[in-house]
Amino acid sequence: DLSWIRESQGLAFDGTDFWYVERKTARCDLYKVSNTGIVIDSIPTAELFGSTSIYLGGAAWDGDGLWISVYNPDTRVALYKVNVAARAIVDTIFVNGLQPTGITIKGDTLLYVNDGFSSNGSQGYDSVYAVNRISNAKLFSFGLPHPLNLQNSPRGLAWDGTYFWLIAEPVGGTGRQLFKYDLSGGGTPAITIPVS
Repeated sequence: DLSWIRESQGLAFDGTDFWYVERKTARCDLYKVSNTGIVIDSIPTAELFGSTSIYLGGAAWDGDGLWISVYNPDTRVALYKVNVAARAIVDTIFVNGLQPTGITIKGDTLLYVNDGFSSNGSQGYDSVYAVNRISNAKLFSFGLPHPLNLQNSPRGLAWDGTYFWLIAEPVGGTGRQLFKYDLSGGGTPAITIPVS
């Protein structure tokens, strides 16, 4: 029974178990969950940041640690690597924009998406950014399907070993759509999944 699961801001798989980012009223917390749905461990964001008002936008496992994106408060906006055994932040990458949401790992590259809220750049742009997670060097970036200054509301990112996936608003519509990218060049720009 997984009825305890509430609104999620992200999910990562560490090879054995899941790390689930639970969205609460004024913060997010991390839960380690077995593949049968049993909570094994939890890490409150207050333990990591010393504050109870931390909002996370996504999570990704890099092989030995959990990366999380923090989008609020503005003074904490960044990507953080958590050593889950030590329950401590061990690395920080500062981001372009103020709303990093989804995050994923492709080898030594960390990809994240920023939600610019059609802000004309004041909160950054709706773009995907690639950063070398060893050197922290920005590698490349690309805009989302909507033209600049239109709401994309990007959320989840995933790398499946071949393609990069993004969840965002469909072009010219509302709701959510799954976008598939081939980072080597071409690809299918949008995939519609009916919700029942």
